[in-house]
Amino acid sequence: MYIFGIEMRHFQHLAILVAVLLTQVFASAQTPPQAKTPPTAPTKSPPQAKIQPKVPAPSKEYVGSTTSIDDAGKKQIKEFINSRMIEIETGSAKNVRQATNDILEVLRLPIATPIFLRVVFDELKPFATTMFAVKEPAKENLPGKDKVSPSLRASNFCEILRWTRTPGSLDILINQATMSVQHDMTTRIGASRLLADCASSSNMTAPQIDTAARHIREAAEMETSWIVRAHEMQALVAMIVVAQTGKMQPQAEFVRNEFLKVLAIIAGNASKEKDSEQVLALQRGLILLRDMLLKTPQDEKIKMTSAIKVITQSTIVLAKQPPKGDSATETALRKSVTGAAQVAISINTLLGDKPSAQSAKTPA
Repeated sequence: MYIFGIEMRHFQHLAILVAVLLTQVFASAQTPPQAKTPPTAPTKSPPQAKIQPKVPAPSKEYVGSTTSIDDAGKKQIKEFINSRMIEIETGSAKNVRQATNDILEVLRLPIATPIFLRVVFDELKPFATTMFAVKEPAKENLPGKDKVSPSLRASNFCEILRWTRTPGSLDILINQATMSVQHDMTTRIGASRLLADCASSSNMTAPQIDTAARHIREAAEMETSWIVRAHEMQALVAMIVVAQTGKMQPQAEFVRNEFLKVLAIIAGNASKEKDSEQVLALQRGLILLRDMLLKTPQDEKIKMTSAIKVITQSTIVLAKQPPKGDSATETALRKSVTGAAQVAISINTLLGDKPSAQSAKTPA
């Protein structure tokens, strides 16, 4: 069929299309408008804990001061030392070392004067009570790998004391190298190894030299560690040099006698089986004695000859009965006994003896 010349089926198609469009429009009109989603507020990060800035080192004006340091300078020094000592007392191993280095960098400055170093020592001294008081391992709430032993903290503190280069710091180190005061061997070793350097740079008076030498000898007499004893003998030799350099001859003689007393005790201990490792200290002590004699005038050698001969003869006798056994320790001790006897013979030669063929022979 045709309407106005147009085939009827075309009108049908058009009607269907219009109906579909009207349905979509009607449906859209009936759908309620959706509520708009409000914009999401930006997420706020939790507030960051403020990192406390490090307390700066004291002004170089105070480090190099040649006059009395004023209150402002003392305040700077006090705040600096206290801030680092808190880390040394309670911090992780990394922080302990960093805090120690912070202080040492200042103490080692070439411009650091005795006046400044004395003020630093006065600020450090009160910490000795707590740093050396702990007897048992610390129980900090730190991860296992970060646990810090009291001896490590104490050793770092000792290193700082040594660089204050004061008689007071030497006194503290001697105490911490004394068995009746400090029972921890690791701490004693750490303190004793610093004695010689501290003694060499502490500007001691004659009475201070006498007192320090006597205390070192008393500490060495009761000591059981050959390492500590070797360090203590090195300290006594360093003090002899200090006395000689300062034209304090009575002190030089006094310290020499204290040294020989220590060496004689060690020689006696080394002959006992239970103390056989003391031969390691004996050998080192004899080397120190030989080197000392090479620089000693003949008239002063004569004064020491009788005391020295007792030590050298007992060492030569000891070498005739060396430790037996094939363990690494026994082998090392035998070598040390042999070496000690050879040094003893060379000392006798320096004293004027002509070694006989028999005495010159030492066990292989």
